[in-house]
Amino acid sequence: VFCCSEELHEKFINNEDLLINIPFGECSWDIGLNKRIKDYLRKKNIIPKEKLLSDHQSFLEKLCERGRCVMFLPKNPLGDYSGLKTFQLEDPISITLYAVWKKGDESLISIRKLQELLKSKYSSLPKRYEDVDLQIEASDVSDDLLE
Repeated sequence: VFCCSEELHEKFINNEDLLINIPFGECSWDIGLNKRIKDYLRKKNIIPKEKLLSDHQSFLEKLCERGRCVMFLPKNPLGDYSGLKTFQLEDPISITLYAVWKKGDESLISIRKLQELLKSKYSSLPKRYEDVDLQIEASDVSDDLLE
């Protein structure tokens, strides 16, 4: 999804005009994603007048929250984009993601949990989503290392 500050979004009639006229923030560490987004926008005759490039995603998000740029974020159905208005054009950008691990590591709790997440279609947060103890259990941390 694309995002910008809620206040900035309210000032534009069309999302396309917002993407053209407000600087577009890109994170420099994902060249492949940037190219996919550029190609997607170009097919829709949307060419931002200005781009911001940063190594720091969080810096771009802060600029975005202040209304200084528009950017692209992966859509997380469980995500909270407080301070940001997310929007998309008619057809979403679809990107294939891969998770790779050693065959011998499939029995690890963290890999099994990841496989569960990949196969699921959560509409609400899992019960232990923010439970720190789950990671301690998954990492099999010895009790003598914990307070």
